[in-house]
Amino acid sequence: MRLLFCIICAFALCCNCDFACAVEYGSVSSENSIIDYDAINTEKMLEDADLYFNFALNESDEKMRSEYFNMAQQKYSLLAASRYDDIHSVVQLGRICGMQKQNKNAKSYFFRALGIDYQNPDANYYLADLYYENKDYRNALKYYRKALDGGKDEDAQGLYRMAEIFEKFGDLKRANICYKKAFLLNPADENIPDKIREIEALNYNPKGYYDRRNTRQK
Repeated sequence: MRLLFCIICAFALCCNCDFACAVEYGSVSSENSIIDYDAINTEKMLEDADLYFNFALNESDEKMRSEYFNMAQQKYSLLAASRYDDIHSVVQLGRICGMQKQNKNAKSYFFRALGIDYQNPDANYYLADLYYENKDYRNALKYYRKALDGGKDEDAQGLYRMAEIFEKFGDLKRANICYKKAFLLNPADENIPDKIREIEALNYNPKGYYDRRNTRQK
């Protein structure tokens, strides 16, 4: 069954590559006929793209995961090329690139999305994730805050990462606030209460925090 699926995916990818080239010129060729691009069912294409993307997120086999991402990427690319204001597809392309360690391409897609709407919470949030994973904490914090200001629902992981960044910068009051918010959203995380107790025991004294952390590292 898995082999059959791989064959189907490979065939679909080849077809999609030809399809993508045709779209660039405003038409699609199919068995000697020309289909107007406007006739493409973009809603169905988006549904399929999101489905493949979610399959990839839940796939443990790296080869299959890559196949799913490729299928999603083909469809998101077509949607982004056909609709200049399709932020969702552009953000998803950035996420796929980021997960495949193509950081330069990922950043390009996120900034493209922000060029359409600089307040878009998803574009800001996933750009922040990219900066965080590359240890660019100042930019990560900047875009996490923009995501929240733009209406991004509070997210336990995002708040935890903001807390870590504030902690690194010695802003223990804000770190504590973010840890508490993250814990409310994810009370199963057993590490957060220890973080909160440690910060409050220092009475928000950054010097005490750094002294203790340096002692632990020796």
